[in-house]
Amino acid sequence: MHALLIGCGNIGAMYDFENDNITTHAKMYQHYNFQVDIVEPDEIKATKVIEKYGYSLVEYQKSNLGKYDYISICVPTQHHFSYLIDSLKAEVPLIICEKPVSFSLKELNELLSSYKNRKSKVLVNYMRRFQKSYKELSEQIKRSNEPLQAIYCSYYKGLLNYASHAVDIITFLTGFKLNAEEIIELKRKYDYFKFDPTITFAGQQDNVNYHFLGLGVQYPIFEIELFFPSYRVHLTCNGSTVNIYRNNNLLYQNKRALKNYMLDVMSEAEKLYHKENKNDNFEESIQLNKMLLNIIKKRE
Repeated sequence: MHALLIGCGNIGAMYDFENDNITTHAKMYQHYNFQVDIVEPDEIKATKVIEKYGYSLVEYQKSNLGKYDYISICVPTQHHFSYLIDSLKAEVPLIICEKPVSFSLKELNELLSSYKNRKSKVLVNYMRRFQKSYKELSEQIKRSNEPLQAIYCSYYKGLLNYASHAVDIITFLTGFKLNAEEIIELKRKYDYFKFDPTITFAGQQDNVNYHFLGLGVQYPIFEIELFFPSYRVHLTCNGSTVNIYRNNNLLYQNKRALKNYMLDVMSEAEKLYHKENKNDNFEESIQLNKMLLNIIKKRE
């Protein structure tokens, strides 16, 4: 298999550069013995990746994209569109794009139109939904057959950049889909990104009370609590620990829910590539992206 890795920053190559975890695209491809070309303008990063993995540095040429089986797009969000549209037009079989897809409704609509007319499959890397542990949790929640009553989430670093992970996994686990028109905004702060404020908001929808607390802190925070009539689910430590409580007694705990999470992402990608699974999450991610942009634009 031949892959192109565009961007060798944190999720591209650096998160696990000095440890044995598999939490980047670069190490994921190494684990699967892919032939990999990289596009990276930072000479220091490029050199480190080449020396560690033996990958080849190439100049980006959209005319050559058709030779790749997989393309990973790991650049900042404002650059996703151009690489995605080129990859879709080249009908690259499998594209993995970091989230969010775009800061622009116009770009999202153009991408969706191009996607529907092409053969490519696109995974947007809301990686929790691809994990075996979270798939098992989803099944547990379904088997309980209890209605979701309330949601509490705390996050930092942007509604699109970070809270989108929470909204996506809540939908995946429970089927609850946030409606931008129903929310009550309490506070916003442009603390990390020019186009992506950290917003605190709350509301009630479909008999579910929810509160998303956007924190302007300098350390990672990502916690979710889902309340059902007889139990609650608590996702903590950035979602790497899953706890289930009944009457405040711990019934279940998994502290390795995100262990080597890029392996499960690749497992999902392989099923799509080999047509064992026909459904990617691109259209769903586009709709999520649009909904969160509408929340941002309500006050602008």
